Amino acid sequence: VCGGGRYDGLVEEIGGPSIPGVGFGLGEERLLLTLENNNIEIPEPKGLDIFIVTMGEKAYRKAVELAYKLRKNSISVDIDHLNRSLKAQFKYSDKMNAKFTIVIGDNELNNNVVALKNMETGNQEEIELSSIIEEIINKLS
Repeated sequence: VCGGGRYDGLVEEIGGPSIPGVGFGLGEERLLLTLENNNIEIPEPKGLDIFIVTMGEKAYRKAVELAYKLRKNSISVDIDHLNRSLKAQFKYSDKMNAKFTIVIGDNELNNNVVALKNMETGNQEEIELSSIIEEIINKLS
């Protein structure tokens, strides 16, 4: 399923400094077959609690700050790092099986609110930015 060992001198052989090294390789297909043959099921990955969709640079910075605060409250959260379109971000949120999606753009920041969309029901509401963490904690309880 996997193999490896010491690779002292390998870095030096390709022009780098003389340093010791270790490594391994893993055959994913063989690992999956081994798990299957031993009746070990791989659990489905748990979806995200929150995905934050952003529109604009200010919104992205606010999303990074908000994601940090939510993670400190043990909430699983992610944001778009690829500068995708709004539609693509929502599609990704759905793919990640997020329970809620927060939308932050210039309008929301100017009004000190965020849009919170329940991805199961499709209901969306505006929530004060200052109370979003408490609201999410309540909704996830």
